Amino acid sequence: MVLVAVCVVPLTAEISAPDFHHPKHVVPKMDEALLRVINDLETEVLVSWRSERCYQCLYRQLGVVPAGSSPGQPSSVDFPVSTQHEITLQLNSTAEVKELCQ
Repeated sequence: MVLVAVCVVPLTAEISAPDFHHPKHVVPKMDEALLRVINDLETEVLVSWRSERCYQCLYRQLGVVPAGSSPGQPSSVDFPVSTQHEITLQLNSTAEVKELCQ
């Protein structure tokens, strides 16, 4: 099971099937899904995760989604995530290290 956090516009997160026509596609392995994070903000977004199986664990960095190139031109990054256990996502602004949503 994969739990996906969706923040208010303009930042969204969605699970997507791999796009085999995209030049930089990521192919998920067994028990993985692709998490596509789309960023239309003017700042980078740090995506972190924590397994619900480990309640005492700290969030681990999944990656950074660059700022959108211009208004209406968001950037996106596909992250492979495990589907074996429920996860919680945390999205932070890298410029201010401010939590955007959890």
